[in-house]
Amino acid sequence: RRMGCCSSTAATDRAPPGSLATPPASRHGGAPALVFTTKPSRPVGDAAVPPARRCMFAVVMPASTGARPCHLFVDREKPVEAILHAAASHGGFAVDKGKLVGSPERLNLFTFPEGEVVRLDLEVDAHLGATLHEGRLLVLEKGNRLSDERCRALQAALGR
Repeated sequence: RRMGCCSSTAATDRAPPGSLATPPASRHGGAPALVFTTKPSRPVGDAAVPPARRCMFAVVMPASTGARPCHLFVDREKPVEAILHAAASHGGFAVDKGKLVGSPERLNLFTFPEGEVVRLDLEVDAHLGATLHEGRLLVLEKGNRLSDERCRALQAALGR
């Protein structure tokens, strides 16, 4: 079940795994930090979702879209696929039948740093406490696994 692409590299003591830390870019040639379009205190989402049912995540967009990551909330009673659609809407890219428009590969949602694929058909609530943890970083990407290169780039951007 666990894909493990990101778990092979030990995290430093700077930030706990999957935290939403966004350190500044290094002035000495280091990787640029992830710059979110929204703040954790002001996530985007459907205002019609009652506050008690909102579940917030930080989502990194597919690398091929060039879209910046964002903090968003979804209805915990909806399928995980709602995260994909909310991210696409905010990121300005189109999704059709689980694929980026124009791409033959399915989009998947991965936990970070574990690299575990999250099933899109189950409700968010069904995953909470196991695969998903509210407030954690998720990566939306094409294919069945996160590449080691993508994991290393994200770890560098998070300062790990």
